[in-house]
Amino acid sequence: LRRLYPSQPLFIVGAWGWPDADGSVYYYYEGVFEDVVSQRKALGDKHIYFINTRGWVGWDDIFSDNKHPNPQGHAKIASLLGEWLKKWGLQPQRSWPTKSS
Repeated sequence: LRRLYPSQPLFIVGAWGWPDADGSVYYYYEGVFEDVVSQRKALGDKHIYFINTRGWVGWDDIFSDNKHPNPQGHAKIASLLGEWLKKWGLQPQRSWPTKSS
């Protein structure tokens, strides 16, 4: 991606985990996404960002039989992602520059 889009912001979305009825949450790939972002930044990538989604999804936000987000969960994730992007500074655009090198 960086060869095609050297300055395009890349957002790495962390895993929100697998909630259980008892309130516990299993988080998979712990630290992996953060490490990738750290490694890219160490190589000089100034346009890569980690979105920490821990706590975004609870038991009421998933289908209990397969633990994937239900409609309410999807809406919650979309809302929280939108809030995060606004805080980051994303502004609505009519079109986005996607020039490749």
